[in-house]
Amino acid sequence: MPTVTSTASIPQVTPSSTATATSTASSDRSAVYKEAAAYLQSFLTSWQKNGLYAAGQKYVDPSQRANQTEGNLVLIAGTVTHTQPGEWVSADHFTVLADFDLRFSKEDAAAWGNGVNTRFVTFVRSSASAPYQITFATGP
Repeated sequence: MPTVTSTASIPQVTPSSTATATSTASSDRSAVYKEAAAYLQSFLTSWQKNGLYAAGQKYVDPSQRANQTEGNLVLIAGTVTHTQPGEWVSADHFTVLADFDLRFSKEDAAAWGNGVNTRFVTFVRSSASAPYQITFATGP
């Protein structure tokens, strides 16, 4: 809260640090969202290079990981084309709406399709030094 002092009849206002804190928080969120987009691209690169099962072991929440014995969906190319901020709990738990441009080795890409795919992606980690575990959803 600003401090007001009076010198004669002219009040003097000393600004508080609130504006700076808000600005810093906003830029921190922006940095986290940029990191999230890069993390998603890294996931797609890993999926393309190592397969969905291997990529899932590193990036995806255990509840959504591909089964090693199921047909492994082969990603030929994948790009994150757009992300938009979604629900924010903290830098360790937030959601983005992401657009992916994906190309698969066969037409039947299960829950994914060739071309643009839009998903809500939730990022959760136990601490700032832990990797995110991501989950995908078609709705919020």
